[in-house]
Amino acid sequence: MMSQQPVRGGQIGVDLILTGFLQCQEELEAFGKTVIPIVREKEAELVNRGLLTPAGV
Repeated sequence: MMSQQPVRGGQIGVDLILTGFLQCQEELEAFGKTVIPIVREKEAELVNRGLLTPAGV
């Protein structure tokens, strides 16, 4: 799933992901509403389990 890649990257120190969208406005909004919340949820789970350092720390 798309949301797993940013989380895996974060575990190894990646803090920037470049994306591209054909229908920029619509696809960017959809990405922000569907993928980003899942990524944040997965990150929180890993932080709670001690497997990821919180962002900004």
